[in-house]
Amino acid sequence: MPNFNIVSLITGFVLFLIIAIISFYFVIDLSLKLNKLKKFKSTIYYKNKVLILLFILNFLFLNLLIIIANIITFILSIIYINIYNFIPLIFTIFYVSYILYILCLILLLYKYNESLYIIIYEDNLITINNVIKKKEILNIDNDLKRKKLFLTHFDDGAKTTIKFKYDYKLKDFLNNFIILEKN
Repeated sequence: MPNFNIVSLITGFVLFLIIAIISFYFVIDLSLKLNKLKKFKSTIYYKNKVLILLFILNFLFLNLLIIIANIITFILSIIYINIYNFIPLIFTIFYVSYILYILCLILLLYKYNESLYIIIYEDNLITINNVIKKKEILNIDNDLKRKKLFLTHFDDGAKTTIKFKYDYKLKDFLNNFIILEKN
């Protein structure tokens, strides 16, 4: 069994707290952006309920359970540091796995945030991070494996591509938006 001291436990706990604060920042940032989109009160929108539910369950419920477990194992580690050597080891495993878990969730959120909620408002396609005019959209295409959906458009005169998580409903939604322009 490795020998743990108070300093290494406190360092691990501080690192754990920093990552927990960062995760809550991403939750608050995402919810503010979604609420900002909902303020448009558009009747034409696409909402990926599965992805939103996945992020809510992971960031709020599972994240809180892991935080509580980490705090409990930290307190037990401090109390029983010299008596039971396995408790600090459990805390170390918990906080390292928590850090990896949050980093994976943040990467998934970054990868899929454009696909969460999309609205059409006054001939504009509005996502969490972009506002695209209908006449600037060039095409909508997907990859061969249907994992990603690509929306190519002009942004300040430059050709830009936005990647979405593929969903046939999203593709139909975007295609219907484009077809309305041509009619």
